[in-house]
Amino acid sequence: VIIGIFSGMTIGQLIAGPLSDAIGRKRILFTGIIIYFLGSLLCFTTQSFEWFLVGRFIQGIGVSGPYVASISIVRDKYSGAQMARIMSLIMMVFMVAPAIAPSLGQLIIHFFGWRDIFVLYMIYATVVGAWVALRLEETLLPENRLPMRLQAFQDGFKEVVSNKTTMSYLLCAGFCFGGFI
Repeated sequence: VIIGIFSGMTIGQLIAGPLSDAIGRKRILFTGIIIYFLGSLLCFTTQSFEWFLVGRFIQGIGVSGPYVASISIVRDKYSGAQMARIMSLIMMVFMVAPAIAPSLGQLIIHFFGWRDIFVLYMIYATVVGAWVALRLEETLLPENRLPMRLQAFQDGFKEVVSNKTTMSYLLCAGFCFGGFI
């Protein structure tokens, strides 16, 4: 179940990153929220474990959009020490949420049922989606958008994978997060 959501997040980030540079941050953020909602709905309504895993995978794809977009929005709007403070806050939220989630989930299961966890996810997605729709402005101006080309995606992927410093940090972060999970 955990592998399902993290697999979706991994694949989703590879798609959401280049798309957010091509079509804008807000659209990727909002689309990710909708996909997350649909994955939660599938998990809530399914009667089979296989479809439950598909729902968790879809949730992972959905959550990758807001993750990528939030980091990009901060980079678009801030720089220097202010950007570092905001990024630290975002990373703290992304690290604390998985730590709190099991306790909250257990509380919901105790009073309701395991399926109701996904009702909470859908309510959360609806509230955040409404806030994004009504309050968040687009931070990537049309003139700063990059055309979506497969070659640009491949070149960017090769650049990241071939950078030893980036890969070292990625590997360390993966081990730390893996140990946390």
